Amino acid sequence: MADYSQLPTLITDAKREALIAEMTCNEWDFEGDKFTKSQNYGESYASQSVTLDGQASGSSYNGGASNDNDTGLAQAALDEFNGVKSKWDGQIDELVAGWDHLDDPTKYDGMIGSMGAAIKKVAAGTGSDDSQLGNPDLTEIGFIRQRLAQNAGQTVEQFYRCYGPEKLELVLDGHCEVMASLGLAVAGQKEIWTKTRTDVATILEAGVAGFTQTRQNNDTDWKAVISVATAGIGVLSAFTAGVPGLAPILAAVSATGGFLGAAIDALPKTAEPKNEAYTGSHPDTVFSDLKKAFTVLETSINEQEVGHETMLDTMLAAVADTTNRGNFHIHAAAGLAPEFGGTDDIIDMKYPVLETIGYTSMPLIARAFLDSVDNAEAADDQTTWFRPYASVPAGAIGSGAYGPYYAWQGLYRAIFPLMNDTAAEVVRAGEHLAEAAGYVRDSDQWAKDALGKNYQDIQGADLGWQAPYTPPPPPAYPHGHNIPI
Repeated sequence: MADYSQLPTLITDAKREALIAEMTCNEWDFEGDKFTKSQNYGESYASQSVTLDGQASGSSYNGGASNDNDTGLAQAALDEFNGVKSKWDGQIDELVAGWDHLDDPTKYDGMIGSMGAAIKKVAAGTGSDDSQLGNPDLTEIGFIRQRLAQNAGQTVEQFYRCYGPEKLELVLDGHCEVMASLGLAVAGQKEIWTKTRTDVATILEAGVAGFTQTRQNNDTDWKAVISVATAGIGVLSAFTAGVPGLAPILAAVSATGGFLGAAIDALPKTAEPKNEAYTGSHPDTVFSDLKKAFTVLETSINEQEVGHETMLDTMLAAVADTTNRGNFHIHAAAGLAPEFGGTDDIIDMKYPVLETIGYTSMPLIARAFLDSVDNAEAADDQTTWFRPYASVPAGAIGSGAYGPYYAWQGLYRAIFPLMNDTAAEVVRAGEHLAEAAGYVRDSDQWAKDALGKNYQDIQGADLGWQAPYTPPPPPAYPHGHNIPI
């Protein structure tokens, strides 16, 4: 299979082989680097030759007179040669316009890495044997489970019901799925363009063979083999392969159905590519089949990019759904009954444990939300989605100037306030528990100490979930179709 780095050579070879094929069809003989044609009329003859670099000559014999330097015949040979050469230079250049400078797919690696880190930040679970998902940074969830479940104090029970590990894991799972859909979109784009580069080279390689065969054996078939990128599991595999340790997380999340399962179902399942067989005897037929092959590739790319855009729009609708909003919040406004705060008779746990959970464990969980936002934001690079326009009028490579970038951006911007609000809710939940145990600190200072630079992210966030929660409308985004460059 041809490599994309070979494309310049393949383009040159295609032009050369098409030129030779058509000249041969026009009754020129070719050997070495020279075309020759001889015509014998009994008492007269004419001989012409022209090399691949455009050096022409001609000779003739007529009525007993010989001309070993027949400039008229030489010019006629050169004119025909230049006409055929110009035809194929133009047609091949038009055929590959846009395909010959596709971006290097490794440009996606940084984005995939950032999204993978974000997912692992908000992956629920303690990493214990009974947890499908595991985030080593959130082992305090297990700490809360072990400690709070063993105590029957009224305040602790209420805290456990409102903020316990089951609720935390539900919230984290919801955020994990949204982050996963963003990562899958990035990985899907990389998968499409990695394979596209290979497909372009493979198609053109088959074309070179087809041109060659028209002058060698007109009965030989050639096949333009197209291996178009497929969606679904292939994209999921591509994403997880690029982020070590992420495969079991995404596999488990995907298996649960939910948001990510619905999003993946929105991706098109590309049919197996068909082989196009050429049986003609003229390079024009080869060129016609090449155009068909590139059209199939273009159509498949469009389907995949539209599929990723649909996937992201599906996720955006799910995130904006009023019922689903509850899956992204801790419901901190439920609070703890104020009359129980700070009283010994309802706390059946050592106070320092409650202080640790309230002032250390819960802010650490909140910080995971805020760190995941930072990682997602680091993956916002529209230049990575850029697709150059082809020089063919009204033509473009892919479905638009930026693929489904604006759909991707729309979803990640919609999830940011959820992340910040939820983080603020987690911080407040920890504060409630610590206050119930009688610990009161300078709220600003302990939160700053726990959250570090991320403390600023919860400023202005909605401290407390009120039902019914009215989310801010997601930002409108222009689709990336036909955007002027």
